[in-house]
Amino acid sequence: MPKTITRLRKSKFIRLFDKTPDSVVCPHFYELILSNGCIYDCSYCYLKLTFRGKNTPTLFTNKWDEIEKELEAVPFGVFSTGELADSLAIVPPLLPNALDYFEKQKKKYLLLLTKSDKVSILKKRMPNKQIIVSFSVNSIPAFKKHEKDTPHPLSRLAAARELKDLGWRVRIRLDPIVHLY
Repeated sequence: MPKTITRLRKSKFIRLFDKTPDSVVCPHFYELILSNGCIYDCSYCYLKLTFRGKNTPTLFTNKWDEIEKELEAVPFGVFSTGELADSLAIVPPLLPNALDYFEKQKKKYLLLLTKSDKVSILKKRMPNKQIIVSFSVNSIPAFKKHEKDTPHPLSRLAAARELKDLGWRVRIRLDPIVHLY
């Protein structure tokens, strides 16, 4: 397993993400911060600057009731664990609690955004419409040039197909769109 740091988070776990410029059509969502950082080394990734070049993921180990209290303060919405980390490349210790929580919701959705093909945590569970798994893929030339250490795009698509066949809500994101000369 890649090197990680585990610690308690001192700031809030839930933040409204509304930083999208008016010219970009992107619905607002909430960040659900269960971890920071990513084991992958994509050349275009903004996390390289966000965490000042540190690429060792930090996995938070707070008590679940702290996070649940923040979740209960928001009546509805989409909560993404993939804004400051890859949601599935390394499973954060708090993710099973988050899955349990969202499985019981009616107006709240958990969005897992990943470049990973590691889906075993989901295969052990019953599919639930409140949980959305979004695989970020790119062309094979872009993958070879820019997505160091990530699973091959075809492997990600196979994982997406496997979850879809099991009944999970799956999305595919072409992200970012890379122009190759």
